[in-house]
Amino acid sequence: MRTALLMIFALLVLGCSTSVDEGAMSYSPAAPELDQALTVSFHPEHSVSALAESENVHLRFTLLAGDGSLHSQAIAMEKRGASWQTSFTPSDLIDDPALLVFAFVDGEDLELFDNNQGQSWKILLNKDGVVAPGANFQNYRLLAGQERLADVLSFARERDGAKDFVDLELEAHPENFRAQREKWLMILDEYGDEAPDSLTRHIDVELGKRLAGWQDWEELPNEIVDLLDLYWQIDRQEAMENVRDAMLGHFQGSDAAREIMHYKAMHEANMEIRVEQLQNLHRIFPEWEGANDDRGFIIYWALGAMNNVEKAREVVDSGLPVEPGFANYLAQRFMSFADDERASALLEQSLTLLIEAEWSPEGTLSEAEWKRDNAEATAAAHFALAQLRIKEGLGRDALPQLTCIVEDFPEFADAEVYRELIGIQTRMEKTDELRANYEKLAGLAELSPVELSGWKDVYEGEQPFVAHMAQVRKESRDEAWAGYEKHALNWDAPGAIFTDQDGVSLGLEELGGKVVLLDFWATWCGPCKMALPGIDKMVPEFVEGGDFVVIPANTWERVSGDERKAAAQATWEELGLSLPIYFDKTREEGRPSVEAFGVSGIPTSFLIGKDGKILFKTIGYGGEAGELELKSKIEWALSK
Repeated sequence: MRTALLMIFALLVLGCSTSVDEGAMSYSPAAPELDQALTVSFHPEHSVSALAESENVHLRFTLLAGDGSLHSQAIAMEKRGASWQTSFTPSDLIDDPALLVFAFVDGEDLELFDNNQGQSWKILLNKDGVVAPGANFQNYRLLAGQERLADVLSFARERDGAKDFVDLELEAHPENFRAQREKWLMILDEYGDEAPDSLTRHIDVELGKRLAGWQDWEELPNEIVDLLDLYWQIDRQEAMENVRDAMLGHFQGSDAAREIMHYKAMHEANMEIRVEQLQNLHRIFPEWEGANDDRGFIIYWALGAMNNVEKAREVVDSGLPVEPGFANYLAQRFMSFADDERASALLEQSLTLLIEAEWSPEGTLSEAEWKRDNAEATAAAHFALAQLRIKEGLGRDALPQLTCIVEDFPEFADAEVYRELIGIQTRMEKTDELRANYEKLAGLAELSPVELSGWKDVYEGEQPFVAHMAQVRKESRDEAWAGYEKHALNWDAPGAIFTDQDGVSLGLEELGGKVVLLDFWATWCGPCKMALPGIDKMVPEFVEGGDFVVIPANTWERVSGDERKAAAQATWEELGLSLPIYFDKTREEGRPSVEAFGVSGIPTSFLIGKDGKILFKTIGYGGEAGELELKSKIEWALSK
């Protein structure tokens, strides 16, 4: 209630002003209508980020419509005196816009941005003088983690506080069924398995009202799957199945019918039947892009839980597209079955899809972000295909793939790429190319004795080899450190307290003057378990001086209490780790730090400087290259 009153007060204040000024950002009008021109300004003098020095500032935003549709874009801003400014009309970009989430970015350097220290700005749009339908509900979905935007549009999660926005939505727009459904689910969740019959009967009656006379509808509503799912939530599976199957017969071929069929298949417990239903769906809707994802899942299930390699081969042999995001992993699985033919087919198909793909604003990424991600995925597919050729003893055939990465996607040419290149070029005695590639490799990784010997054999320079090697490493380090200085986030770290296995607390505020690596992980998270040994390995190098602390914070665990501690300890023993184990709060104990830090996926780590500022945020596991970069960043942070 207090939050609702504060929101109402804020709206009254906004209604009496012509603009909103929040330091580095301002916008006008204060309460913008969705079909009204909105002007947004960036004020560098109030920014804590290096973007303040940029001469090419863009407004990076995502518009969320009331029904959850998205429009993402980056618009160039104009310099007006000391500030940057741009204007646009939300309704020109998407139907029924409700919520604007935005930050400011450099037009060329995507790592240079200001997103309000991880608390991206948001504007709830109005329609006819009141908050637009769906605005508060979409805000809830963001805060609760139900909708994830691009990393640059980050903010602290607040699942419990987010619930207030569902109430605000229903106060303003009681007809919003999705908000009402979410409210019912919240109540059911609070009761657990002991929901009173009066509540389930009430929901059942309301569902009956909404579905009454559906046979006379011209088309199925967009929220039909949510309606049917609610039957499932109140343990009325039979009623749901009866209505669902009747609707499928009545509305054959419609998009909503397709969604119902997909929902039905994905809720089928029998894996064989699920796959059969999905493939039947794909035959009925052959142009549906979602089928690409489904085929990836089908191969994944077939190679895993179903233990049916022939089914996986059948899907690949069909020649129908598989989402490229699956291709590299599935190719590795096929290679483990000594089926290089299917692995090659998947990778080649993936490359074709990636090369032919086009950006659409109807997603979470701007065009520049999409191009970056597409380039990274394309480079990864080229590398996987090169490794396959090398495995087959066809090193010369791998050379074009590796050369393509180095020439067309140099930002994604890591140490592994150069090592494979050097291996092939050594066998082909390409001395000039070897000399250049050893130089590149030396700037990316620590060379093995064999690699150092190979480099020395082809080196031709006026400096002694050892001096030249030291110079290459220094230049590489200086270039990297200059980049760290430019791109460091410098955000204020939220207060956070963790406990160890014995229940002893450790707060971030106790660690002033130290560099802290905070890594959020879970026992069920594969990439987390891949990342932890690398962190553990580098710790002895830095802890001797007493200025470096690592906090591996266990979070989002599926068990609690002593069972959680035992699971974490088992993981430590499995991985042979020497680090101490720390635990984040559960939601029952208070607000988890993982939410305060705005984490949307794990592993996510934060490097915090001696002054308590967040310097870098890293999402996912980056392999050897990621470990070396983290090590370099720690060295830089300790030097400051």
